[in-house]
Amino acid sequence: MTRNRPAILVLAAGGGKVSSTQPFPPYSWRDTTDSCRAGRVGDLPAGSLTRIVRVLRGPLRILACHAALLVISALAGCRTATPPPVLDGDPPSIRFLLTFDDGPSIRSNPNPTLSIMNQFATNDVQPGIKGIFFVQTGHPRGGGTPKGREIMHRLAAAGQVLAIHSTSPRGHIDHTRVSTNTLVRELTAAKQLLRDIGGTEPLFVRPPFGSMNPVTQRLYSDLGLHVVLADIPARDGVIYGYNGSFRRRIHIRHCLEDLRAAVSPSPTGEPMTVIIGFHDVNPYTARHMTEYLHILVDEARKAGFRLPAKPFYDDPRDITEAALCRRVPPPPRTHLSPLGDRPTPQANLAPAPPGG
Repeated sequence: MTRNRPAILVLAAGGGKVSSTQPFPPYSWRDTTDSCRAGRVGDLPAGSLTRIVRVLRGPLRILACHAALLVISALAGCRTATPPPVLDGDPPSIRFLLTFDDGPSIRSNPNPTLSIMNQFATNDVQPGIKGIFFVQTGHPRGGGTPKGREIMHRLAAAGQVLAIHSTSPRGHIDHTRVSTNTLVRELTAAKQLLRDIGGTEPLFVRPPFGSMNPVTQRLYSDLGLHVVLADIPARDGVIYGYNGSFRRRIHIRHCLEDLRAAVSPSPTGEPMTVIIGFHDVNPYTARHMTEYLHILVDEARKAGFRLPAKPFYDDPRDITEAALCRRVPPPPRTHLSPLGDRPTPQANLAPAPPGG
């Protein structure tokens, strides 16, 4: 198959205009040499080559040189996909746990959160996918509204796992900047709300901005909440204005390549959990959710991972178990807990992995 060479500056014969978008004609170097001998380059008429050379002796030659240097610099700075490493034994196996922050969205026609939920149910990669939705329970344009509460009910009814993100009626507020008493009150109310909606005890929290300190971590633990962060962020947190992601595939590819270089197969052969962080309030993410599923599966295989028959979690009980194993352990109890020195609810459900 013939490949076009990179775009170059070409002086159009007769018109004197410069184009930087036309690809070089797909000739071999011999073809080009023969064309020059015949008095033409590509489709330029005879005699044009002389005029081109004469003009390029002037200022346009400097412009062409600068453009060539820019192209060379850009190509030199591009990161190319590296082949998966060749290692002895079976490659590691992974399963994706999909998580979402900042919802529920209350937009309409279509609603991004519900669009993701519907694609989980009907996609052509693995129908019936389940995930964790870290919701903003008090947001005045989200979970704090009647429509937001209705959407959370629908998520829970569909088997999606509800967890806590932001709890403030002021919106997406850093937990480390809220007074202890206020945070305790808001987290307690958020847990009660999700318990009423889903009928189960909410176990997980993902602090806004991933911001936490020993005090908030110990507070989460005392309230029976386990911190779960993401291994690979989708970088889709820009919601307003331009919210597309043209580099979504290459970003995920690079993250998976880095992860592949850092892990080895599980001794038990069980798939390792890889947590992906999305934002369900982003309409672009919602429109491309099925495409993201394909990207994750395709790029995981290219990076050298094995995937089980079901590469995504689809059972809330399995999700809960996997998230507990990947929780961020609370700091050692070196000082008095914000809630007093009391037993930690749910503290011994599962051991935290080293460095988890």
